[in-house]
Amino acid sequence: MAGTSYPPMAMPMANTIAVISPQFCVPYPVDLTIVRKLMTLSEGSFGVTDANGNIMFRVKGKLFSLHDRRVLYDSAGNPLITFQQKLLSAHRRWQVYRGESTDAKNLLFSVKKSSLLQFRTKLDVFLASNTAENVCDFRIEGS
Repeated sequence: MAGTSYPPMAMPMANTIAVISPQFCVPYPVDLTIVRKLMTLSEGSFGVTDANGNIMFRVKGKLFSLHDRRVLYDSAGNPLITFQQKLLSAHRRWQVYRGESTDAKNLLFSVKKSSLLQFRTKLDVFLASNTAENVCDFRIEGS
C-alpha cells in the first residue's frame, strides 16, 4: 500500500498470523470503537477509532442492495477487505475477501455467530484454508 505508513510493532510476537497484513499486528490488546458517520438513503459509512479518537479504519457500503456488501479502508483510504453477508445463513455468516474483490480465489476468512441466541457478541472466524470448519481459527468477543 504505497504512501501508507503504520507504527512499527513494539516487539516480535510468537505464533503470529497476519490474516490481512502484518502492519496491523501488535503485541497488545487494542480497543476500537465503531462510530456511525454518514447515513443516506443509499449508503452507510462508519468510522473505527482508537482509544484517543483517531480514525483507524473506515467502512463504506450500500444500504439497500441484493448483497449486503461493505468495504473496509485504512485511514489513508486504501481498500483492505470486502465483506459480504451470505444469504440464507442461520448464523448470519459473512465472507471476507482481499481488497475490493468478492472472487472466491481472494477469500480470506468467513465469520459467523457462535450461537443463534446471544446476549454478548461472540463470533467464530474460519480461515479460508479451514474448509471443514470443525473448530474455529479465532473467536471474537464484543461488548
